[in-house]
Amino acid sequence: MSTMIEPTRPASTPTETTGSDKPQVMLPDGRPNVALLEDQLPDWLKLSKHLAIFSGVIGLIFFSLNRLAIRQTDIWGHLSYGRWIAAQGELPRTEPLLELSQGVPWVDVAWLSKLSLLWMFEHFGVPGLQMLHAVTITIAFVALASLIYRKTGHLGWTLTGLLAFGVIDYQQLLIQRPQDFGVAAFGLVLLWGLSCRDRRFWWLALPLTFALWANVHGSFATGLVALGAVAVGRTIDVWRKTRSLRLTLRSGFVWRGVMMLELCATAALLNPGGIKV
Repeated sequence: MSTMIEPTRPASTPTETTGSDKPQVMLPDGRPNVALLEDQLPDWLKLSKHLAIFSGVIGLIFFSLNRLAIRQTDIWGHLSYGRWIAAQGELPRTEPLLELSQGVPWVDVAWLSKLSLLWMFEHFGVPGLQMLHAVTITIAFVALASLIYRKTGHLGWTLTGLLAFGVIDYQQLLIQRPQDFGVAAFGLVLLWGLSCRDRRFWWLALPLTFALWANVHGSFATGLVALGAVAVGRTIDVWRKTRSLRLTLRSGFVWRGVMMLELCATAALLNPGGIKV
């Protein structure tokens, strides 16, 4: 008498249902079924490995700068001028503190940075000065890293550029002073000038940067020189590609560089000293 042999039923996979329409949440060994997990993170929030490395490096730079001891004495001189401005409620027209220079005409270009340093010191003490130094210098590092990576797309070259900047300019980077604001602003100028991106954001951000820069440090003049170099460089690039003076003079790429220089130069006049700065 023949007997019927039922075919062997394959073992259920972790995603199969057993006795119900719901998939198995737990595996037979008691572990959760990770095959049911779905990636819910939006694409715009997913970061690349390079960006994660940059974030770690920039974070380390900020932490290191934030821990720098204040060893230079000129910071206390800037605070003294800030106290004088705050007490008098006006900017000095002559040297107010040095006895040997009394009566000498003086335009204090860095008045706003001195008041900012004074405010940070009065509210947060020395750590406030350290943090302000760390924030401004870190902005410069971020701008430089963004610029190099856009140009090369290479992690190694970007880190090399940051290292070179730190080594070449280490003496200035170790000192807390109003020039820190200029370093950050110059980094933004380079980011716009060399990235060749004329987005609407920059037409507002860069003139505002110069309006602030002209009130925090006299190095804004180097920023205007850099913008002039960008305009000249764009002119040369277009002429080399077209070999036509007419097309060069009609190039929107060239004139946008010239217009940015004009806007930023005009914005720099928004200071108490006006053209005297």
